[in-house]
Amino acid sequence: MQASNIFGISVSGASPLTVSGVPAPVANVITSYAAQTGLGNASGNFSPTWTVAPGSLIAGKTPSTVGSGNFEQSIAVLTDGVFGRLTYGTGAPTVTQVTCGNAYGAGQSITYTLGASANGYTLSKIVVYGGWCDAGRDQQAYTVYYSTVANPTAFTLLASVNYNPANPNAVQSATRATLSSSTADPLASNVAALKFDFTTPTSENGYCGYSEIAVYGTSLEPAITMNTLPATAADVVGGQVTFTAGITGTAPLSYQWRKVRNGVTSNVAGATNATLTLTNLQAADTASYQLQASNAYGVAVSSPSTLKVNSVPAAVNNVVASMAAQTGLGGYTNFLPSWPFDTRNSLIAGMEPTSSAGDFSLNTAGATVNSLTAGDSLTISPTSGGDSGPNYLSCGNAYGSGSSVVYTLPVSASGYGLTNITVYGGWRDAGRDQQAYTVSYSKVATPTTFVTLGTVNYNPVNPAAVQSATRATLTPANGVLATNVAAVKFDFTTPASENGWVGYSEIAVYGMPAPVAPTGLTATAGDTQVSLSWTAASGAASYNVKRATVSGGPYTTVASPSGTSYPNTGLTNGTIYYYVVSAVNAGGESGSSGQVSATPVLPGYQAWLAAYPALTGADRAPDADPDRDGVPNGIEFLTGTSPVDPSGPAPMTAAVDVAGNMVLHFKRVDAAKAYTVAIETSPNLWGPWTSFVVTNDAIIGPPLTIVANGAAADDITLTMPSAGVPRKFARLRITIPVIP
Repeated sequence: MQASNIFGISVSGASPLTVSGVPAPVANVITSYAAQTGLGNASGNFSPTWTVAPGSLIAGKTPSTVGSGNFEQSIAVLTDGVFGRLTYGTGAPTVTQVTCGNAYGAGQSITYTLGASANGYTLSKIVVYGGWCDAGRDQQAYTVYYSTVANPTAFTLLASVNYNPANPNAVQSATRATLSSSTADPLASNVAALKFDFTTPTSENGYCGYSEIAVYGTSLEPAITMNTLPATAADVVGGQVTFTAGITGTAPLSYQWRKVRNGVTSNVAGATNATLTLTNLQAADTASYQLQASNAYGVAVSSPSTLKVNSVPAAVNNVVASMAAQTGLGGYTNFLPSWPFDTRNSLIAGMEPTSSAGDFSLNTAGATVNSLTAGDSLTISPTSGGDSGPNYLSCGNAYGSGSSVVYTLPVSASGYGLTNITVYGGWRDAGRDQQAYTVSYSKVATPTTFVTLGTVNYNPVNPAAVQSATRATLTPANGVLATNVAAVKFDFTTPASENGWVGYSEIAVYGMPAPVAPTGLTATAGDTQVSLSWTAASGAASYNVKRATVSGGPYTTVASPSGTSYPNTGLTNGTIYYYVVSAVNAGGESGSSGQVSATPVLPGYQAWLAAYPALTGADRAPDADPDRDGVPNGIEFLTGTSPVDPSGPAPMTAAVDVAGNMVLHFKRVDAAKAYTVAIETSPNLWGPWTSFVVTNDAIIGPPLTIVANGAAADDITLTMPSAGVPRKFARLRITIPVIP
């Protein structure tokens, strides 16, 4: 496999695949072989990629007869529905294997009675899985016999298996032998029992390893191959549960799920498949459920499974801790809880903990804490087995078990808002099926300081002491569980666990990133207000506008708009205000933007005066001339010149054109458009004066031309005809009301 990203390319080692032709049948039986090998010491445990198909007629069954010899492990592993694992370098079977052969006292034979069908079973396929930790005992060697219901103790030869795979590197070696018919007829009909004799052919080195035997076929009348699972279930209102059962029989089979409540049995409407899923559970769904199957030859009904629907618990500090539990059938069967299970969207999926303490492998040697986020199967091994499945880790307060894990969430400047935390646990019996721990979190501002979120302490009802799976789900009553989260910690030492430690399979943490800080903040001063605007922050649902009267704060939140602008009104003119803005969503609040400041002022002339704080008293009047340059403040404001610099340019110029006309020119700042501006002319100083009002719109003269320059000052030009008059006088006037 080749993987690539922006930093480069990586290619895995090559694995050779050999595809052989289908072997010739012997007595109408085709025996097909498959083999897979592991990586040796590079990966200690190896499980082949094959899947054991469901529906085996002997799934979870114990043999009706066990021959002499030592099988090393419980023979339950041969019908538990999974291959298990091979561990390199041990020279011995794992707890998921048995030893069978012709020497050294190994297990010699096993006989399975298929079921209670009066007409026996029609066999379509037999699959045997074997293997060893190296090349020493990875052969399959045995003879298969069957008996019929007419003579259940007389066995007839079906086929002989003898397969020793190529394994030159002597690494973990898994094998699979499949027996099927070469014709349209079955392997055998009316079968009552199957016998596997491991003494012939002889095995390499006297005995070999075997992991699973699966037998497939049908009976005439419906027959139960797997009773209802889960055997018991508990959940909360709004939850979901799925029931399944296995029933074989001659087609067509009709299915109907039945509900038993308060002693009354009724059909579940529309539930006519081998699987029943109940969604949005309510208290009225508390009942027992079983599957009925029928065909032309009879009827079969699976065992009833009980469902208890509890009320959603009350929130504690905004945390709702909802518990669910399911149990298996016990004995020699595997159990996989039927909850929807997909942790790919977990924030910690596939992640190693930042830190951990204790031994998480007390259940399964070699197991690592990384399994808690690997998304592996929740399957629990048989109650009669030696462990609870390789994916269940030991966590608790005693015996050196795993005591804590800390997960630092993926990099996010503002952290995450947590919406859901789900923990899956379980055990092969009632001994260690509790969930007991305390969850805490830290924020990005203080990543090493942890705050308690909630405590889980749940020990499910399991009087049958069978496989027990638990699920704890922490959700918020309102909003999110926590905001701006940087890391999550699970402390398994408190509360104390039953028997010192219990089993956990998976931890999933869900949430959303908090937004980043806004950028581009600007502030524009106005009369008793400041107008703010900023660039939108990705993921923001709203913003917090914060204000202070001291640079750097402390700030007070004055508004929380959803848009990217805000007019802050009701301010005091002449006071400097400092602002920052943060972004907010359900995940939390970002850091603050850069600080900006603005000083509200009165509009127009008063705002202009604010730029000259040295002017006081009478020197602030529109007709005052504080710099003694002959130009009053009002005209300095109008033309954009300074009232405190007498050396500045003249506010208005005059010239005579070639026709003898007087041409006046000046500039008008935009702020002066709020006032009446006029040019007055006269042939003498005592009048009368003719007035030309300067409008705010552009005009192309003559006599008056106004050129608008956008935000820059307008250019104003007035041409006065000479009209034979030897002299002309002109003056510029702006009317500014007196502010009391």
